[in-house]
Amino acid sequence: MIRNYFKIAFRNFWRHKLFTLINIIGLTIGITAALVIYLIVYFDFTFDKLHPEGDRIYRVVSYYGYNGESGYNDGVTAALPLAVKGEVSGLTESAPLRTMYQPNILVPDGSKAPAKFRNQSDVILADGRFFNIF
Repeated sequence: MIRNYFKIAFRNFWRHKLFTLINIIGLTIGITAALVIYLIVYFDFTFDKLHPEGDRIYRVVSYYGYNGESGYNDGVTAALPLAVKGEVSGLTESAPLRTMYQPNILVPDGSKAPAKFRNQSDVILADGRFFNIF
Protein backbone atom coordinates (compact mmCIF):
# COMPACT_ATOMS: atom_id res chain seq x y z
CA MET A 1 0.00 0.00 0.00
CA ILE A 2 2.72 2.47 0.94
CA ARG A 3 4.55 1.54 -2.25
CA ASN A 4 1.56 2.74 -4.25
CA TYR A 5 1.55 6.05 -2.36
CA PHE A 6 5.20 6.65 -3.22
CA LYS A 7 4.57 5.67 -6.85
CA ILE A 8 1.68 8.16 -7.14
CA ALA A 9 3.69 10.91 -5.44
CA PHE A 10 6.66 10.33 -7.74
CA ARG A 11 4.41 10.47 -10.80
CA ASN A 12 2.93 13.78 -9.62
CA PHE A 13 6.40 15.17 -8.97
CA TRP A 14 7.51 14.11 -12.43
CA ARG A 15 4.41 15.56 -14.10
CA HIS A 16 4.61 18.96 -12.32
CA LYS A 17 8.35 19.63 -12.34
CA LEU A 18 8.21 23.41 -11.86
CA PHE A 19 5.86 23.28 -8.87
CA THR A 20 7.92 20.47 -7.35
CA LEU A 21 11.09 22.53 -7.71
CA ILE A 22 9.44 25.60 -6.17
CA ASN A 23 8.12 23.55 -3.23
CA ILE A 24 11.48 21.89 -2.59
CA ILE A 25 13.34 25.22 -2.71
CA GLY A 26 10.79 26.82 -0.37
CA LEU A 27 11.02 23.91 2.06
CA THR A 28 14.82 24.08 1.99
CA ILE A 29 14.85 27.82 2.68
CA GLY A 30 12.31 27.44 5.50
CA ILE A 31 14.21 24.64 7.24
CA THR A 32 17.53 26.49 6.83
CA ALA A 33 16.09 29.74 8.24
CA ALA A 34 14.57 27.88 11.21
CA LEU A 35 17.90 26.19 11.90
CA VAL A 36 19.85 29.45 11.70
CA ILE A 37 17.39 31.22 14.02
CA TYR A 38 17.60 28.31 16.48
CA LEU A 39 21.41 28.43 16.48
CA ILE A 40 21.47 32.19 17.04
CA VAL A 41 18.99 32.00 19.92
CA TYR A 42 20.80 29.01 21.43
CA PHE A 43 24.12 30.90 21.28
CA ASP A 44 22.61 33.98 22.93
CA PHE A 45 21.04 32.03 25.78
CA THR A 46 24.07 29.87 26.52
CA PHE A 47 26.69 32.59 26.30
CA ASP A 48 28.82 33.24 29.38
CA LYS A 49 26.96 31.07 31.90
CA LEU A 50 30.25 30.02 33.49
CA HIS A 51 30.01 32.32 36.52
CA PRO A 52 27.14 31.99 39.01
CA GLU A 53 26.61 35.76 39.28
CA GLY A 54 27.54 36.55 35.68
CA ASP A 55 24.59 38.91 35.28
CA ARG A 56 26.24 41.24 37.81
CA ILE A 57 29.61 41.44 36.01
CA TYR A 58 30.16 44.34 33.62
CA ARG A 59 33.04 45.58 31.51
CA VAL A 60 33.59 49.30 31.06
CA VAL A 61 34.96 50.49 27.71
CA SER A 62 35.89 53.92 26.38
CA TYR A 63 34.08 55.62 23.53
CA TYR A 64 36.21 57.83 21.32
CA GLY A 65 35.67 60.11 18.37
CA TYR A 66 38.44 61.52 16.19
CA ASN A 67 38.18 63.25 12.79
CA GLY A 68 34.69 61.97 12.17
CA GLU A 69 35.65 58.39 13.06
CA SER A 70 34.19 56.88 16.20
CA GLY A 71 34.56 53.60 18.02
CA TYR A 72 35.20 51.85 21.30
CA ASN A 73 38.46 51.16 23.08
CA ASP A 74 39.01 48.24 25.46
CA GLY A 75 40.74 50.44 28.02
CA VAL A 76 39.83 53.23 30.42
CA THR A 77 41.90 55.67 32.44
CA ALA A 78 43.84 54.27 35.39
CA ALA A 79 41.91 56.25 38.01
CA LEU A 80 38.46 55.12 36.84
CA PRO A 81 38.13 51.85 38.85
CA LEU A 82 38.69 53.57 42.19
CA ALA A 83 36.55 56.56 41.24
CA VAL A 84 33.69 54.36 40.09
CA LYS A 85 33.83 52.28 43.25
CA GLY A 86 33.49 55.43 45.36
CA GLU A 87 30.79 57.09 43.23
CA VAL A 88 28.51 54.30 41.99
CA SER A 89 26.13 52.79 44.51
CA GLY A 90 25.67 49.03 44.54
CA LEU A 91 29.14 48.33 43.21
CA THR A 92 30.90 45.74 45.37
CA GLU A 93 34.21 45.29 43.54
CA SER A 94 36.14 46.76 40.63
CA ALA A 95 39.29 45.41 39.04
CA PRO A 96 41.46 47.36 36.62
CA LEU A 97 42.95 45.54 33.63
CA ARG A 98 45.90 46.65 31.53
CA THR A 99 46.50 45.31 28.04
CA MET A 100 50.04 45.11 26.73
CA TYR A 101 50.37 44.66 22.98
CA GLN A 102 53.51 42.77 21.95
CA PRO A 103 55.15 42.92 25.38
CA ASN A 104 58.79 42.16 26.08
CA ILE A 105 58.58 39.99 29.21
CA LEU A 106 61.86 38.95 30.79
CA VAL A 107 62.05 36.22 33.46
CA PRO A 108 64.98 36.69 35.88
CA ASP A 109 67.14 33.61 36.38
CA GLY A 110 69.46 34.86 39.13
CA SER A 111 72.89 33.92 37.82
CA LYS A 112 72.38 34.40 34.08
CA ALA A 113 70.84 37.04 31.94
CA PRO A 114 67.05 37.04 32.16
CA ALA A 115 65.31 34.69 29.75
CA LYS A 116 62.75 36.10 27.38
CA PHE A 117 59.26 34.72 27.88
CA ARG A 118 57.38 33.26 24.93
CA ASN A 119 56.30 35.72 22.29
CA GLN A 120 52.74 36.70 23.08
CA SER A 121 50.59 38.97 20.95
CA ASP A 122 48.39 40.33 23.77
CA VAL A 123 48.92 40.11 27.52
CA ILE A 124 46.40 41.41 30.06
CA LEU A 125 47.63 42.37 33.52
CA ALA A 126 45.30 42.39 36.53
CA ASP A 127 45.62 42.64 40.28
CA GLY A 128 44.20 40.43 43.05
CA ARG A 129 40.76 42.07 42.92
CA PHE A 130 40.20 40.38 39.56
CA PHE A 131 39.96 37.01 41.33
CA ASN A 132 37.41 38.41 43.79
CA ILE A 133 35.11 39.02 40.82
CA PHE A 134 35.70 35.76 39.00
